[in-house]
Amino acid sequence: MKQHDGKDDEEGEHIDTHRIKKGPKLRLYSVDPDLLIRVTVKNLSSTRDISLMPVYVKDNGEEEPEDIVELKSGECFELPFPLQKEAGEEEDGWAIKDSEGKTVLKLRFTL
Repeated sequence: MKQHDGKDDEEGEHIDTHRIKKGPKLRLYSVDPDLLIRVTVKNLSSTRDISLMPVYVKDNGEEEPEDIVELKSGECFELPFPLQKEAGEEEDGWAIKDSEGKTVLKLRFTL
């Protein structure tokens, strides 16, 4: 999880851990306004491949699923598009679902 100062900022900066609230299957990130938020998922398993489906979740809860992604052991995948929060904007984020459509992790972003 990194914040980027525009589309040309390839390196970005990690979001400080004190700005993250964690719960079971949930991460709520407090981010800076107007920066791009790029999310990279990595398969940490050394023995098995995984399938996941990123789903963009709008501030009203409406879901926009993306294509299923197959990750081999150790592979990384950047979610299809960065998010950006503007002053006054409500919380939105990503749901990471398994191949059966079950949510395994919710990533939410707020100011």
